[in-house]
Amino acid sequence: MRETLFVKIRLVMLKRFFAVLVLFRLFILFSGTSALSGCANVLPPEGGDRDSIPPSVIKEASTPNFQTNFEKQVIELTFDEWVVLEDAFNQVIVSPPLQKREELKLKKRTVRLTFDEEEELREDATYTINFGEAIKDLNEKNPTENLRFVFSTGDVLDSLSVKAKAYDVLTNEPVEDVWFMLYENRADSVIRTERPYYVAKTDEDGRCSIENVRADTFKIAAVKSAGPDYLYDQPNEQIAFLDTNYLVSMANSDTIYMPLFIENKPLQLTGSEVGEFGIAKLIFNREPDTVNISHSAPDLDFIKEIDKDTLKLWYGQEQSSPWRILINWDTTRIDTIYVEALPRDEFVQAKALTCDQHNKRARISPVEPVKLLFNHPLYSWDTTMIKIYEDTLQTVVQPQIFIDTLNARQLIFQYAWKEGVPYEFRLLPGAITDIFTLQSDSVNIDYEAQLLKDFGNINLTVEDLDTTQNYIIQLLGSGDKVEKEFFLSGVSRFNRRLETLAPASYKIKIVEDRNANQKWDTGNYDMKFQPEQLMIEKLEQLRANWDLEFATNWRPRR
Repeated sequence: MRETLFVKIRLVMLKRFFAVLVLFRLFILFSGTSALSGCANVLPPEGGDRDSIPPSVIKEASTPNFQTNFEKQVIELTFDEWVVLEDAFNQVIVSPPLQKREELKLKKRTVRLTFDEEEELREDATYTINFGEAIKDLNEKNPTENLRFVFSTGDVLDSLSVKAKAYDVLTNEPVEDVWFMLYENRADSVIRTERPYYVAKTDEDGRCSIENVRADTFKIAAVKSAGPDYLYDQPNEQIAFLDTNYLVSMANSDTIYMPLFIENKPLQLTGSEVGEFGIAKLIFNREPDTVNISHSAPDLDFIKEIDKDTLKLWYGQEQSSPWRILINWDTTRIDTIYVEALPRDEFVQAKALTCDQHNKRARISPVEPVKLLFNHPLYSWDTTMIKIYEDTLQTVVQPQIFIDTLNARQLIFQYAWKEGVPYEFRLLPGAITDIFTLQSDSVNIDYEAQLLKDFGNINLTVEDLDTTQNYIIQLLGSGDKVEKEFFLSGVSRFNRRLETLAPASYKIKIVEDRNANQKWDTGNYDMKFQPEQLMIEKLEQLRANWDLEFATNWRPRR
């Protein structure tokens, strides 16, 4: 009886539990439906074709565009769909630039631009507000197309335009996000002290256009700014400038090409390492290609080696007293580095002359010399202790041997290597002597000369060279390594057959060497020195056993 009653009670409790559970679920479902129906957020629709149409301004509901005699007011742009604001700080550009930052806010489908209370608009000036891609539709993020708001504080709207393209002078590649600027004030210092009168930012193709410009003469510059301003005030910023002021008129409608460059930093000594005999290292803020070095030791000879930002000064003579390295910046400024008289014997006992090449078979070009690199500058070699064997019969050959004039640590072996033939280099102990009188240990390296059919040739022609100019023509290989280099002067045409080149992708680089120093020089704004013009062209892939014909014209951008 008790068990039956207990079972009935349990059944009643279970029924009540499930009833409450059903009511709770219904409550949750009803609450969620009510919340969705009353939600103020706009949600993107699901399904259907993708919306590809950008937002459009509803003219009737917006502040009238292209006004004259404009007075400072809130500018409202209402769109035909829900929109969002993204990256407005970088996308929205006002030209002429405002002194105070404008405020942009979004309310429903309306973008409101409010001028700062202290902002004073220029008199008789045409302003252009470029919105870039700051305004996009809510669902698919389609940006507005060429959205500009234009107004004039005077009686007329200026209607001229200026187009430009900015490119890196070293690579000829377009540069994005460069400020292209026109200055009303034409003083040289203006690019460091004042905002421009007109400004635009280049796109991914390096192009930009300033619209609604008045007819006048302007100073023109372009800056890839490292900061948030329009000023050229950082040493690592790229700059381009026109040599002369530019007249904006109906007649000047061509694109202005702006070759961007980085000025050389003034060469500065940043450190030195002189605590080891035989080598003094001077460390600079950039490559020390123009530094003038002397010293106070009467019988000391330097061998100079530049390694990126470091100038290595090798010397083999021991000094009995401290001496000085003198860095002669100009006639009035000399930096002095003091060097202790260090013991030569300790250095010689602790060091060894070694070859950087490893003992393994390597493939060599049949028309190129073999180069062995050592860890110290070389002084002499003993040909009786150098054995070079050709083919499997080990025929002894005698190549020309000399120290590389451009790198004193490198020994060059010049010989007409036979195709497909193996060579054994056997340098006996003591074969090579360095400037410290250290002698090399055994050096054993095996080579094999490749077949000529494994290489290709390039027939290169360059036309339309200026006979009054100097040129550098380079063949660039992997990583833009210079494979071949030629220096020209007083010629209008260059033609050369470049033979026995490894199959690869190559480029031709042509430099107008205006100062005939056989290297490319960057520009300098204050000295009004433009970077030396150059052009780079990519060649068709060179294949083995193939002659590639390539002809081009010297046509720098001006």
